[in-house]
Amino acid sequence: MKNRHLYHFIFCIIIVLSHACMKNENGQNSGSSRFSDISDRPFDELHSLSGNTKDRYLYFGNIKIKKPGVLVKKELKSFLGRWEGAKTGTPVKNDWLAVLTVYEISGNLARICIGTGTDMHYPLAVAEITATPVKKNGRYFLSYTGPVITPRGTIDGEIIFWLDDADETLKFSVSGTDSAFNEMFDCRKNETVLIFKNLRNDLGKRNITVHEFSSPKIKEISGKYLLYDPSDNTGNGKLPLLVFFHGSGDTGLDPLALWKASPFRYIADKGSLPFLMVAPVLNKPLQAFPSDFFPMLLNEIRQKYKIDESRIYVTGLSMGGFAAWESAFSMPDRIAAIAPLSCADTEFFILGRERFRPFTDDDYRKIKGMPVYAVNGRLDPIIPAGSAVKTFEKAKNSGINMKYEIIEDGDHDTWSKTYGSMEFYNQLLQHSLPAKK
Repeated sequence: MKNRHLYHFIFCIIIVLSHACMKNENGQNSGSSRFSDISDRPFDELHSLSGNTKDRYLYFGNIKIKKPGVLVKKELKSFLGRWEGAKTGTPVKNDWLAVLTVYEISGNLARICIGTGTDMHYPLAVAEITATPVKKNGRYFLSYTGPVITPRGTIDGEIIFWLDDADETLKFSVSGTDSAFNEMFDCRKNETVLIFKNLRNDLGKRNITVHEFSSPKIKEISGKYLLYDPSDNTGNGKLPLLVFFHGSGDTGLDPLALWKASPFRYIADKGSLPFLMVAPVLNKPLQAFPSDFFPMLLNEIRQKYKIDESRIYVTGLSMGGFAAWESAFSMPDRIAAIAPLSCADTEFFILGRERFRPFTDDDYRKIKGMPVYAVNGRLDPIIPAGSAVKTFEKAKNSGINMKYEIIEDGDHDTWSKTYGSMEFYNQLLQHSLPAKK
């Protein structure tokens, strides 16, 4: 599942408890590593308004690069600048971001601002470090040695930065000196990591807000939800309802964090959608949305908002994809269509049975005729494409109105492409339940 802690290692903050001195190949003392947390610095001191948007800021766009001295080697000067990229080898490309600015460099030190995280509105690290330039085998590296804190604890580690002239990238590795921990990031001089200055306010301007559930039973499962309501909900018009279930990596988070990997991202980036949208956040330590959750959810939403009862849709990614299937099984006569992403029936995906039950033949019979649009990545290392296809074909053979897409170059992240296209929403809106007599 899309799980930030169970499937990936990433360093989140660097804490120096002691100074670690290194020597270059000439035997000279090259300086020492240092750390300072800069997360409390004024926003505008670090980030600059992007010229292509009205309210997005380039992460670390306001950090000024200091002019190097005339004696600084050309190879070291090439490290200077703002770099952004992602951790390599994850189930989701570009999920773990890294933004760093090498803003000062000399023969014996390099000062670097680093931010990391899956959503830079909620960074895992915002730090300034002092690294040591080291020349080995005729090539320059920037080196930090000391304790490194990861989501699984603190380790003694080393961070090494180097330049790859072949593809004009800056790469850095984080490794443990006494463990098998080893991660790598690949960065380029792009300007794509943009953030809002105030996420709550800026999403609020787009009618995306956070609310609490009223039902005590629902609160045991989900205390809050993210809502998109493009109307004032006081007129006679009724909106189609789109329910979104998140992946396991977002369990227990601030509901605002759901904006990044969900249909809410379309609204933030591109504009309005013709739905009332609701996204509950699963409470920790729950491992999945219960199979009977959707009826409780729908009952409360119907009491609070005016919705078009003939156009109720459910979508979800990874863990949330299973919730979309379970929602359909629990209320087949109330849902017009579902769209599960990056998930498969655990009849064909044995590793998932610890958390998700296999679907039964009776489950499939319940939703015979229901439109289902599913997506999986051919290269998904978590949900094998073969398992997904077997699920889709069984659904089709069971009489379900099954349509599916396999993204040939896609990994576990099928949602960026799917939710980023208006075609997806138009597909849902083609389906509605017949009018009740």
